[in-house]
Amino acid sequence: MTSEPPPSPSLRPIAIAAMSLIWDRPTGRAFDEMLDDIADLGYDGLSCFATELAPYIDRSELLHAKLQDRGLSLVGVTALLDDDAAWIRDVIGFMGVLGAPFLACTDFDTGLRIDQAAAILNERGAEAESTGVAVYYHNHTGGVAETASELHDLRALCEPDLVGSMLDVGHATKDFDDPVVGNRAAAYIEANLPPIDYLEFKDWNANTDLNTPLGEGVTDFARIVRTLRDRGYTGWITVEQNGNDGPSLGRAPRQSAAISRAYLRDHLKL
Repeated sequence: MTSEPPPSPSLRPIAIAAMSLIWDRPTGRAFDEMLDDIADLGYDGLSCFATELAPYIDRSELLHAKLQDRGLSLVGVTALLDDDAAWIRDVIGFMGVLGAPFLACTDFDTGLRIDQAAAILNERGAEAESTGVAVYYHNHTGGVAETASELHDLRALCEPDLVGSMLDVGHATKDFDDPVVGNRAAAYIEANLPPIDYLEFKDWNANTDLNTPLGEGVTDFARIVRTLRDRGYTGWITVEQNGNDGPSLGRAPRQSAAISRAYLRDHLKL
């Protein structure tokens, strides 16, 4: 059993966003209901997929009003490396208007090489340079940088002034090659913080895979949070869970999101 990190009065605030994937990327009225859940459960912001911005892409004031009414911020947007370049320019512009800081670019089973992925990331980073949006590679199962060594190789080809460093903790737990599964994400963060300045907290276990609320998997979050506190990490963490796999153990998305938020608050003091 891992020990819980003590609260630190000197720690600057860390804000917590919820990823729409927990609700399986809802649309229409269900999107608004998701925003209600996120605010009610004590999250500070929303992260979502670029495709979910389509109804608002030419009307940013509509999404801004929905978020503002609930005291939320748009935090992270996830796009695919093989998305159309013109669409990504629109997404980056939209994010800049709403002050959303993190564009997480991911891939799975695209057949891209590491050098091709790095070139796309560098291009997007240059596109976003004057907007206040930071571009990242989001490690993913089946992606060009699925493992820690592949992620290292990709980072080496990315321009550090154009492409930031983030980690999806759940995919790291599932996919990295440390023989002690629960150590994988924590060890990577210890070795790479800084430059990591954005994190997605997702858990994993062999039963519910990545459709697992925080604290119900094997990831050593206590060790991760100790490292964040020791290194003075500030800013955002997005909570994610693969709700597109169906309800986790039959629980509704709101219930799963509540479990994760309570775990962060009660066990990790976040």
